[in-house]
Amino acid sequence: MSCDRVRKETQRDYILSQVLDVVRQGILDFPLGNEFKPYKNRCNELTVHQNCLLWGNRVIIPSSLQGEVLTELHRCHPGIVRTKSLAISHVWWPNIDMDIEDMCQS
Repeated sequence: MSCDRVRKETQRDYILSQVLDVVRQGILDFPLGNEFKPYKNRCNELTVHQNCLLWGNRVIIPSSLQGEVLTELHRCHPGIVRTKSLAISHVWWPNIDMDIEDMCQS
């Protein structure tokens, strides 16, 4: 998955496009709503690189690409723990742990 795809989908994503604007402005004044809470809780650790959102070293994946990333993480069927370990090293989105568990169990 390329940085270009993540960038384009981040800009199309309703929530992430707003989070991207907030982080870029540096004001950290998030819109109201529970959907912004996971980002607000991490606001001091969010950065932007090439118009992609990062939480630490992890790329925040837009919802439109999450299924593809889950499939890639679980390609060799490493199980829940190993899949979570791979994810922690590279990507993040709200409820990623639950999404990994659901995928691995199905």
